Amino acid sequence: MSVTAIITNHDYGCYLAECLSTTTHYCDEVLLYDDGSTDDSLEVAAAYPEVKVTHRPDMSGSPVWGSNLGIEQATSDRLVFVDADNFLIGPPPVTEADYTFAAIALVDARGRQTRVRRYPDWPLEADACFAKFTDAALAGIPMMPMPSGGVYLTKWVRGLRWRAWDSMALATDMRTAIDWCKERPTLAYSPDPFLAFRQHPRQRTNAIDRPKVAAEVMRVALTEGMPAG
Repeated sequence: MSVTAIITNHDYGCYLAECLSTTTHYCDEVLLYDDGSTDDSLEVAAAYPEVKVTHRPDMSGSPVWGSNLGIEQATSDRLVFVDADNFLIGPPPVTEADYTFAAIALVDARGRQTRVRRYPDWPLEADACFAKFTDAALAGIPMMPMPSGGVYLTKWVRGLRWRAWDSMALATDMRTAIDWCKERPTLAYSPDPFLAFRQHPRQRTNAIDRPKVAAEVMRVALTEGMPAG
């Protein structure tokens, strides 16, 4: 079984070396999509000749561009999506499920672990996941319908695409998870974290944007319910 890491980057050169050194260690293929970086990201990436780099000089404005190209170009059995400010701390879990999510290690800007987010009681059926998401949205909580930070079966995700919110270029992982949940993937859970999620002030979805995200989540929960199975 092989795994491709799809990395999206814009001006995260200060974090990129750790991302590339860990993904090249744990994954069979690493695809880096640089979205109009103006820092030293390309110079950092040049130190990793095994990484396939695709660069666009004009910034697209969201990770959707690189994520969708990665789905098309990956050659492995499974995919992991990694933002360039994050990194891997272990091998991605391999199961037969369409999507295997795992506990996530939360780290500070310097990469020091602060805590681990675990999902021991998360449902493993798509309808139950969407119901959990809808209940949270009605309570004003902008949560994911499926936990982020996992491994996708390539043959399942290849027919799908990442999508941004209609009203903003924020939280594309949440918008995409809503769509993909409706495809009713088979799910599995690994209690051991393999992805380190770095928390820092430059993250795209910051506190000032959260009211917009929460409002959009509620709109989707009310108008885009799960279709009949």
